[in-house]
Amino acid sequence: STAQGQSQADDQTRDGIEPMPSAIAAAAAAAEGDEGGPLRKFPADFAGEAMEVARDAGLVAAGDGDQQADIDESIQEMIADGIFTEAECQQFASLAACAGAAAAAELLGDGSDLEEKQQAFTDAREPKPEAISEELWKRTCELCWSGSLWACAEQAGDDARAAKEKRAFQRHGRAIKGFGPGMGPTDPAVYEQRATELMPSNVIMFSGCMDNQTSADVSNTASFGLPSDAGPGGAGGACTNSMIKALHEQPEYSWANLLKRMREILDGNYTQIPQMSSSHSVDLSTQFSVTHYESSGKFRALLVGINYVGTS
Repeated sequence: STAQGQSQADDQTRDGIEPMPSAIAAAAAAAEGDEGGPLRKFPADFAGEAMEVARDAGLVAAGDGDQQADIDESIQEMIADGIFTEAECQQFASLAACAGAAAAAELLGDGSDLEEKQQAFTDAREPKPEAISEELWKRTCELCWSGSLWACAEQAGDDARAAKEKRAFQRHGRAIKGFGPGMGPTDPAVYEQRATELMPSNVIMFSGCMDNQTSADVSNTASFGLPSDAGPGGAGGACTNSMIKALHEQPEYSWANLLKRMREILDGNYTQIPQMSSSHSVDLSTQFSVTHYESSGKFRALLVGINYVGTS
C-alpha cells in the first residue's frame, strides 16, 4: 500500500515492511518556515550563530578569553540577520555569559557564589524576544546552559559530564533549527507538499543498517556464492552484496520484497538490518527498478557515507 507522508521500511523486524515517515523528508518538512505567529525555529544561519555564541561563552567562562572576539563577531552577524532586535541580540549575549558564569561556579568554583550566578542566569531570560515562541526561547536558554556546562566540564577534566553536556548541546541545537519531535507538519497533505517543494527529486535509499548499527565490510565477497561476473570481486559491503545476490537469484522484485530478501540473506551471518527510505510517498508493492519510470535518459549517482557507531 502507498505510505502516507514518506515511507521507510520497518526498522525493528526483518520481515515487517510497514511504511514509516522518512527521516529525509521529515527534515525537509521541518525546515520549512513558520507561517505566521511567533517563530518555532530559527533560520539555519541564525541558529548556527546562536550555537557559536553559546559554546564560546562557555569557553570564556572556563578560562579561554580569546573566544570573546568570536562572540562579538557572531552577535554582529545575528544583528544583521534581523531575527532579533539589536537589544535582543545583546540580551542573548548576556544570557550566554550568565550561563557561563553559573556553570563555572558550579563545576570550577567553590560554590560560594553559585546561587547568585544561577539567579543572574534566571533573570537574564526575561523578557522573551518578541518574535519567537516560548518553547523556542526555552530551548535557546537550555542551549546556553548545556554549552557552558560542556566547556566547564572539559576544563574540570570530567570527561563523562562533558560528553553528556555535549550531547545535550547538540540536541538543543537541532531543536532550535526546527528538527525534532513535533516540529514537522501534522497534516499528511501539508507534509507531502512541503517536502516536495523543498526536495523535488524522488530519492529512494537502501541503507546498510539501522542508525544504531554498523554496516559490515566483507573481506571476501565470494562467501555470498556469487559468480565471478556478478560484480567486482574482493572486498565489499554486506548490504551491497546481499542486493546483488538477491537480483542474481531473480531479476524482478517489488521494493518491499527486495528489501525482505536482502534481510534474509544477511540473517544469521550479520547483525545489521538493511533499511529503505524515500523522499516522497512510495508504493512498496510496485516493481523495483534502478531507472525512473519516465526516464529522460540521464543517469545520476549518489555517494553515501557510512556512519560507524562510536566514531567521529
